[in-house]
Amino acid sequence: MLWNGSKGAYAEEGLAVPDSVDGFGVGTYWWIAYLAAALVLLLALIGAAVIFGANDSRMIEHYLRGYSGTLVQETSNRVAAVRGQLQRWRNDPGLRAALLNGRADVLRDKEAELELLVPGALAVMVFTNEEIAAGGSASQRLSFAGLDMVQRVRDGDRIAPMEAHRVRQPDEHLAIAGPITDGKDGEVLGVVHIELPLSLLPGTRSGAGTQSNFVFRQRVGDDIVPVQPADAKPVPVGAPSVRLPIADTRLDLLAWASPPGLFSGGLLPLLAGLYVLTLALLGVALGMPYRQLRRGVRADLASMVALAEDAVAQRALRSTRGRVRELVVATDALRRRLRELSPVRSVTPKSAAELAALAGDAQDDEAEPDLDVGLDLELPASSQPDGGTASGDRAAAATSAGLATSQERQAKVPADIFRAYDIRGLLGSQLTDEVMRLLGRAVGSEAAAQGQRTCVVARDQRPSGGGFAAALVAGLCESGCDVLDLGIAPTPLAYHAACVRGAASAAIVTASHNPPEYNGLKVVLGGRAANEEQIQGLRERILRGDFERGEGRCTALDYTDDYVAAIRDDITLARPMKLVLDCGFATACKLAPMLYRALDCEITELDCDLDPDQADQRTLDPSQPKNLYALGDAVIGAGADLGLAFDADGDRLGVVDSAGKFIAADRVLMLLAADVLARAPGSDIVYDVKSSHRVGASVLQSGGRPVMWKSGHSFLKQKVRELGAPLGGELTGHIVFGERWNGFDDAFYAGARLLEVLALDPRSTTEVFDDFPVGICTPELFVPLAPGEDAGIMQSVLAMADRLDGVEVNTIDGLRAEFDQGWGLIRSSNTRPGLVFRFEADDQTALDKIQDLYRRMMDLVAPNLNLPF
Repeated sequence: MLWNGSKGAYAEEGLAVPDSVDGFGVGTYWWIAYLAAALVLLLALIGAAVIFGANDSRMIEHYLRGYSGTLVQETSNRVAAVRGQLQRWRNDPGLRAALLNGRADVLRDKEAELELLVPGALAVMVFTNEEIAAGGSASQRLSFAGLDMVQRVRDGDRIAPMEAHRVRQPDEHLAIAGPITDGKDGEVLGVVHIELPLSLLPGTRSGAGTQSNFVFRQRVGDDIVPVQPADAKPVPVGAPSVRLPIADTRLDLLAWASPPGLFSGGLLPLLAGLYVLTLALLGVALGMPYRQLRRGVRADLASMVALAEDAVAQRALRSTRGRVRELVVATDALRRRLRELSPVRSVTPKSAAELAALAGDAQDDEAEPDLDVGLDLELPASSQPDGGTASGDRAAAATSAGLATSQERQAKVPADIFRAYDIRGLLGSQLTDEVMRLLGRAVGSEAAAQGQRTCVVARDQRPSGGGFAAALVAGLCESGCDVLDLGIAPTPLAYHAACVRGAASAAIVTASHNPPEYNGLKVVLGGRAANEEQIQGLRERILRGDFERGEGRCTALDYTDDYVAAIRDDITLARPMKLVLDCGFATACKLAPMLYRALDCEITELDCDLDPDQADQRTLDPSQPKNLYALGDAVIGAGADLGLAFDADGDRLGVVDSAGKFIAADRVLMLLAADVLARAPGSDIVYDVKSSHRVGASVLQSGGRPVMWKSGHSFLKQKVRELGAPLGGELTGHIVFGERWNGFDDAFYAGARLLEVLALDPRSTTEVFDDFPVGICTPELFVPLAPGEDAGIMQSVLAMADRLDGVEVNTIDGLRAEFDQGWGLIRSSNTRPGLVFRFEADDQTALDKIQDLYRRMMDLVAPNLNLPF
């Protein structure tokens, strides 16, 4: 036993306790997974701290540059004021007269007069050329730097840049000097020298953070020394810093801040608390499925032991119900092997009364699946006792009855209704209440096999949907499945209700955009859309009669408010948007206006009154431009930013821009991909074979990896989940978000995400979509055929793929031929019997050539086919 590696597990199952238990148990592997997840989470938090630290450095540097610029500008303005005064004195008649007079007392009086004109000046000194000359009296009143400055001004005839003198001395000050000329020939008669306090420089502490430092500096010899403040510290290694020169001075401003640590700014306690909380939530999240798995493994291993005991005792192998899929496979293999190795004992015929009693017991056992009596029990002729002929007759009769029952079910449930990713058929001839009841039993039994006992049910507005939904619910309840009935509701509502309930199952009665004579079923198992194999598995379960039994309960549920709240909490619009909504009289009528008004959008409603009869007349397919003409006119008439249309069950989106033009879903996908890839560069973006070839180029340009895949919402969701892609979409309007959402095709959420992107751009939506052009495209061109006829034609078409020389051929879903200037596609429809064509080219000439190639190809394989191109 390996479920937890302890002897106690054996005792709990009533089994003999071995002396030792070797191997790792499920609990050990759970701890390994938990610790690995904790390590990954720790690394992620450290990575986040590093990223935040780098972002802090950029923000600090941005702040330093901005504040330093303010200080430098203020300093420059103050220097400019002093230089302006010197410029005015250059040709001042009074100064000129005093200099020509040359008497010391006249010059001192003039200095006192000038000092009044420079507020805050420490001294204003006027020197004649003779005083400035070597050995003159200026050397007695000025420092060496001051004397050098006035000599440079005299010789250069221009105002000197302001600089600091007597640096690091008690009488350190700022100095500037300008020439005085004769006003005629420009001859310099003398120089005015001004000494200013360091307070002329703006305060370097005001407005700065406690971790920021601003230092005015000046080069002195080979060194750069701080001027203000004089005790400034050196810049630490790795600290963000900015250096800005100050105009008309020999000074610069150095700004720096303490380097941010990995867990600076109180980030460490926050991250530690977040880490502990996440570990606790992770333990709870992993612990719940672990307990389920542990119980399932115990039960399945006990079933294996019971089968082995039956074989040893030569009893008929008992029926078992598996819990864990992998162990169910092993149990079935063990059962087959034991049947081959161990023949069962002879069975003595029982009386009619005994058989009746046994039959009653079997019917009372809800856990016993439907079995055709006699099919699993084969007695060798040599082992039959007297009277064996009568027993053999009864076994043969039972076998015949079982086969007849299987044939009846097969006749009731046509194979044609089980499509690639859902179930669809014609009313009456293919779909009936009885068929829907059997489908309900099959879905409920399959859900039970996966450990699920709850199924969300919804239906679209079709008149046939009420009876079909009731039959479906009855079948689900007969299988022991509890039902949450949403009534008439969009498919995405059921998807979301199932996901928030721990990956429950869902079944939606709808045929999407198919004509009113159709209906069908979309299925979710274990929180995932049923794939082709699972859809066929439902049919096989019906044919086998392999149903669970029970008495499930049905509860009505209105989930609209919860769904709207979930989207409102996820979406933020930068500005209000003006919308026109086309709900086609179908299931979106209540939800769509309510949702987008909750996002503060101004709404104009078009066909938003639920009316099954009118919905049947429209059967809105939002991927067809002709179906959105009225929406385009309404957008223009209302002056709206955008028009959104929804198909019958609300999982497909149609878009019209502000000019009323139809926007194909592949263009919408390109815009959404650019937004997603801005946050998640390098991610996979999934698109279908019917989409424009420019989708791949656009995704590459936005930094993503384009992945072309099969058409069909189930294939799309499966691929998005498989790749962990944040986004996927197909031309029909199914758009799947793995980023921030549940990985299901949801037209309402996709519309909200589209609004979120468009609201960030001040341009019109027409201008935004112009950034994502496509070539000349045809819509999907459908050619109806008899059931099964499309498969034979496609087989012949695919056989010709190797004959298309010089053409890139993709056969992942039909035949798509890529040319230099466009492409063409032919494939079987997944929803109706027929073929689908689509073409795109850079110009009309190329489009005509591609279509001509496909016409010639179809003439070879189906010459009588009426092509729509």
